[in-house]
Amino acid sequence: MKIVSLIRNNINLNFSEQSFWEKNWWEIVQKYSLYLLVFLAPIFFLPWTHSPVSVNKEFIVSSLTLISSFAFLGATISKGQITRPKSVLNIAVLGVGLTWILSTVFSGSRIVSFGILGGSSDTLFNVLNYLLIFFLVSVTFTAKKEIKAVLSLFIVSSFLLAVLIISSFLNFSFLAKIFSFFHFTASSNFNFLSPSATSLYLAVVVITALALISFHEISGFLKYVFILGGLTRLFDLALINYWLSWLVLAAGSFLVFSVKRIQDIKKSSSDKENSSSPDLILPPVKFFSLPLFVFMIAIIFLGAGSHFNLGVKLPSEINLTWHSTIDVVKNVLRRDPVFGSGPATFFSDWSKYRPSGLNFDPLFSQFADVKFNSGSSVFLTSLSTVGLLGLVSLIFLAFSFLRIFISKIILNHNPSSFSASLLIPAATLFLAWFSSPLNYIIAVFFFIFLGLSLASLAEEGEIKVSQKNLYGTPQKAMLLPIFLILLMVLTGWTFYFQSKRYVAAIYFDRWSQNKNTDYLIKAANLDPGQDLYLKFLADANLSKIKEIASQPQDEKNKENLKNQFQQLSASAIGAATAARDKNPIDSQNWSFLAQVYESLRDFFPDISDQAIEAYQKASDLDPQNASYFYKIGSLRFAAGHFDEAKAKLLKAVELSPNYSNALYFLGLVYDKEGDKVKAIEMFEKVLILNSQSEDKEALAKILANLKAGHDAFYSPPVKVKK
Repeated sequence: MKIVSLIRNNINLNFSEQSFWEKNWWEIVQKYSLYLLVFLAPIFFLPWTHSPVSVNKEFIVSSLTLISSFAFLGATISKGQITRPKSVLNIAVLGVGLTWILSTVFSGSRIVSFGILGGSSDTLFNVLNYLLIFFLVSVTFTAKKEIKAVLSLFIVSSFLLAVLIISSFLNFSFLAKIFSFFHFTASSNFNFLSPSATSLYLAVVVITALALISFHEISGFLKYVFILGGLTRLFDLALINYWLSWLVLAAGSFLVFSVKRIQDIKKSSSDKENSSSPDLILPPVKFFSLPLFVFMIAIIFLGAGSHFNLGVKLPSEINLTWHSTIDVVKNVLRRDPVFGSGPATFFSDWSKYRPSGLNFDPLFSQFADVKFNSGSSVFLTSLSTVGLLGLVSLIFLAFSFLRIFISKIILNHNPSSFSASLLIPAATLFLAWFSSPLNYIIAVFFFIFLGLSLASLAEEGEIKVSQKNLYGTPQKAMLLPIFLILLMVLTGWTFYFQSKRYVAAIYFDRWSQNKNTDYLIKAANLDPGQDLYLKFLADANLSKIKEIASQPQDEKNKENLKNQFQQLSASAIGAATAARDKNPIDSQNWSFLAQVYESLRDFFPDISDQAIEAYQKASDLDPQNASYFYKIGSLRFAAGHFDEAKAKLLKAVELSPNYSNALYFLGLVYDKEGDKVKAIEMFEKVLILNSQSEDKEALAKILANLKAGHDAFYSPPVKVKK
């Protein structure tokens, strides 16, 4: 209850002496939107959209940010002035935003880079959202009690997340028990963030609580509540046991200990100057120091690695290695060194430049068609997507942050303990960017802590505060309000656009449950930039075509069925083509279009050339994918172009030596050429690969025909020798 009381007291704006109409509702909405954002971002999800966690988290964060921005603009027009902390960090953050904008302008797919399709944390829209959060937090929370309220909400929210995580790991979802529509939370694959992101988030929570306790920013009963809460988060960290979270925790606890030690030494030095004693007596290191205790725990778990396992089954998580990511980055920089390939286009870079040797790895072959939206780390991914300019902007951001940390905390004669409690968690989150992909919620809280750090330093007088009067001249008084109103209109339009996308996600979820195509059409109309809905719409039309083709025809319904068939065929091709156009750098969109053409080949024989053309484009975008070459080869074989078929099938087998389907058609090509020895060699490999398959008898008959000197499908087939 004391935590609740602390939050209530700190958030209270004390408008008791003002009437309803005298209150500055713009500032209230601005502030409370950010309070809600901090509390809801880690735990918010709802059951009525597809991807119930990620879609809802991004919607609630972006919506609350836009609402707070709208209110900030209204308050600015009302007051006629802007007050903000002055820091080089503002310039660094602005530089990151400008870099992402320039890279988007020169991107191979501006739609993808801007974020129309969603699905990636480093789109321009999301990055601008992070930067806006940083700015709003730094200018909104101007009092220490407000910043403490933000931290309290952060800790309470993490406690709720910890409870949900533990219940999920123990296969007991109380949400599913209470509310039937939360049934999906009972799945072992359900997670509120990815396991690695959850672990990093909880590590930062522990570091924040540790800093507040060590620097005596909280005391009494609340101190022990925070200690108990920290222990529960440590238990969650042990359940997940992710090496990077232990490294981050070790670095954070060591920073807390070091800063605390420096402060104690400076205090002793100051006491010595004020005393008659000639000797400086350093304060002793306590035998039991909470930061050292946490540091040792982190080091123990970091050393134990995977040997420590509590038997918890975590959702699968697949990330790229440093080596494979660097190979991709090298190739991208040769092509686009300055601006990179464009924000959120790493999946395309990976398809084009992934190491060919991975095709021979049996483990990787299971994930050959997986889209990797990020490399092994934020910095390496950014080097690929936003180029050297992006890397420079991130390095400048790191340098600016490090400069503030050293000058205001390490070298300052009287450093602020409270500001250190905010800068240290931000520093550890920044450290994680060197070894982990960008996660949406982790990025949000990095910029929240960055903004809180500036706000705290400004409140304590460590950095200057800029206060600008917007209406200093008649010209400004006339033009600036118009400009700010236009920004409010833009903010409102963006909120409307985001809301439409959210409603589209709701309709898509309804379609996934009852397969009513009307919902899918509504989703595609509300979010026309989303290729996913269009592909499912095309697939639904193909299913209807199969139903029509299987129906008996007579004179009465023949014409009607023909019209339906033509309409559905045109709709399927149109939807697949539109999906391709939305994201033309995605090889899977070209492949899907080719599959649509291929599905209609029995009805439109001339459409095979269009299928081959689409598969060829897919292979250009993903030259290591053997399936595209196999598809082209099989279609060329069906058309009687055996030389072209052979070249493509040989390429497929070169990329994937055990590709059974490609070996099968390659054997048929050799048979057509009269090379029985090669044909037999191919089919013997196919038979070995399919020794446990239902097709082994048919393959054995083909082999018997070939060995007898006949064609592969000679009838009646040669008797197979037992």
